[in-house]
Amino acid sequence: MIKHLNIINIIFSFILLFLFSNLILSSSSDTTNIFSFLFIFIGLFQVYIGIKLLNSKRKILSTATFMLSFFFLSLVGIKIYLNI
Repeated sequence: MIKHLNIINIIFSFILLFLFSNLILSSSSDTTNIFSFLFIFIGLFQVYIGIKLLNSKRKILSTATFMLSFFFLSLVGIKIYLNI
């Protein structure tokens, strides 16, 4: 179970990086809203995976998951705030 969560977490990290690059490069507000919604949804799911991994032996990976997802979520929040 933990191995599957680690693989899902790595896949979601790459998806978050892709969405973040598209969010930065997009200029229209419609695509920005879609990308930011997907970004926040996947970031919150990644936080949930990090919570599940806290009970495992890999506490370093779960801590890195929290730091990465909160970092990206805060960047998206700042971008949304500055566009409004």
